[in-house]
Amino acid sequence: MKCLSVCLPVQKQKNQSHDKKISAQLLRVKKNLTFEIKNHRNQTENKMDENTLLRPKQVYTIFCSAFKYKSTQKKSSNASKLIPWQAHAFQDNQPNHAYNDETAKKTSQLENDFHNYFYESFADCLQGKSFDLPANLQPAYTLPLNHNTEKRSHKINISYADYFLFPHNIGIVAFKVEYHENITFDDLTLLIHTIRSEDHSWLLFPGEEMPFDVEDPLLNGNKYKAFTVAEHDLEFDEDYSSDHLLFDIGTCSPIGASIGKGKNPSLKPTPGYFQQILEENKIAVFDNWSALALFDTFTVLHKGSLYNYNWETKYFRFLYVITLYVKNYLIELNKVFHDPKDDDSLENEFYNFDRDFNFDQISYNFLPQVIYEKTRFSQHLDREIEKLKIAIDRDTAIKEKIRNEQEAESEKRINTALLIVAFLAVVSAVWDGSEWAATVINFERNQNYSIYSVAFMVVVIFVIIILLLKKNAIKKH
Repeated sequence: MKCLSVCLPVQKQKNQSHDKKISAQLLRVKKNLTFEIKNHRNQTENKMDENTLLRPKQVYTIFCSAFKYKSTQKKSSNASKLIPWQAHAFQDNQPNHAYNDETAKKTSQLENDFHNYFYESFADCLQGKSFDLPANLQPAYTLPLNHNTEKRSHKINISYADYFLFPHNIGIVAFKVEYHENITFDDLTLLIHTIRSEDHSWLLFPGEEMPFDVEDPLLNGNKYKAFTVAEHDLEFDEDYSSDHLLFDIGTCSPIGASIGKGKNPSLKPTPGYFQQILEENKIAVFDNWSALALFDTFTVLHKGSLYNYNWETKYFRFLYVITLYVKNYLIELNKVFHDPKDDDSLENEFYNFDRDFNFDQISYNFLPQVIYEKTRFSQHLDREIEKLKIAIDRDTAIKEKIRNEQEAESEKRINTALLIVAFLAVVSAVWDGSEWAATVINFERNQNYSIYSVAFMVVVIFVIIILLLKKNAIKKH
């Protein structure tokens, strides 16, 4: 017993010493984990700071919108710089800075390439060959500008403006903005947001140079759409991928907003919405570029050298412009359809539009078809066209039914009037016939004469009524 009482305190002291060692080790582990978490957080924040400084090698944006024009007989002034449309990048990828007779000739030589690339009906439509405009108007114009200015302390150059004229007095205006070389993507999104929200009609529509009058310089909206193409040589990781950068530029958000970082973390999208946008609106065909087609923007991220002839001369000029025209035509047609003062049927007009401008297949190559379909999807064209077609068909059927009812009612009134006239004619004819017969055969006009005349008239009227009833019965069947 004495040995046991001595050994227990010693064992207790050993256990306490062991517990202290374990507690000390746990404390050291906790401190190390805390340090590593803080270090990782700092590295992430530093990386995010670096993301806000990401720069493209070159970048430009073509801002565009619909406008309403009216044809006039006026001629542009002799000092006008407005010329028939010219390509802004050629097949050798050289830009058009001259806009002279030589570049006009090079532009006309591209027509064969357009027809080899796009279906002939589609290429003719975009070149104004499949519809009529007033004789004094061209289907497309270019106004060289080379206008240097400054926005938010950044120098930009507005190099040109294009004007594409379509039927129903709807045009598309587009102007290209080039940014200086040292711009960051973060500054780029802010500039795009600023420029597309401003009024540029003073620069784009100098009245004395236009062969048409502009009734509404920014039709159906309060801002311009932005078609942005950026060349880069960046390497991305899982924390901030090229998809995140594409989303931030496309939504004109501060860089990093897509992952809850940057200057405005509150703009972070939900994971579901972010994934939905990428699945439905992203174009990813080749490994060196991807694009995002949204309602207000179209954004291209291209790793390595850009081939601007495709993006600027072909894809924007043909695919994006026709999409904007179709969208704005549908908006204008909706206005007419819902106008209670307009009682005309839109069936024929809609049919002509559907035949001449609502193309399904547009190219012999697969890539422009992919871009075209995504662009149309971003503007909800197929859904809007289908709903409008159903509404117009229903409206036409209702108006046709009303017209038929009105015509039937009118025919009924006319038939009634004709029946009365017929009865009167029968009475007159019987009376005149009786008088003639009595005169010829020297018939005595007594009571029997009157009875026979009335009886004959009743028989004739009865026969007419039976014939009319049979005719109506045949019509009903």
